[in-house]
Amino acid sequence: MTLNITVTTPRCIYQSADYRLFDLNSGTVVDFETQKIFFKSTFQWTASICFAGIGRTGSIDVSEWLSERLESIKEDDPFDRVIEELLKAESWLSSISDPEKRQHSFSIGAFVGSTPSFTLISNFQELPKEVPASLASPKLKVFSIRPTKPKTYCSGILLTRQERRYLARLASENSNPAIMYSALAKINRGVSNRSNLVSPACFTNHLRIKIG
Repeated sequence: MTLNITVTTPRCIYQSADYRLFDLNSGTVVDFETQKIFFKSTFQWTASICFAGIGRTGSIDVSEWLSERLESIKEDDPFDRVIEELLKAESWLSSISDPEKRQHSFSIGAFVGSTPSFTLISNFQELPKEVPASLASPKLKVFSIRPTKPKTYCSGILLTRQERRYLARLASENSNPAIMYSALAKINRGVSNRSNLVSPACFTNHLRIKIG
């Protein structure tokens, strides 16, 4: 498991992910500093994509798999191509028979044109509530929202309402990414104190749309 946080505003999208994932080879949660957040930019859209849940299977390193899927997307492809590629995770998720170990999500914060959007692709969480199920569904499902005001989304472990509102408010009040990076890291550390499924450290990044 892990903690993915995405904060959307009309002009900037922030995202963070910790380093703890489930390793099917060992049957345990492990920390490893691998790339879990990826940028993808085309002529029509820009996105930040991260994942929560499984990090490695017997034959798949999810970070490498995700990188390959994003590299296959061309500069003139529409945003839906990202979703199509991520749904291909079914090819290796279906080989995991235990629904408790098959839990997995992808989070996509994106500007499609100049419009902010958030997409959750998951087999154990749904929008708008995001409340995790104890067992994974047989298939990944897609949930997309185009938020009209600052909003915090998370996958994997959930934040409290106060934490989510704090991040959304801070993002709306500040244009300095360093302030949000510090806030995301602080929230992540706090969650790690509540759950051993989240590592104390995390990686943060952001997308900013140009004005004019």
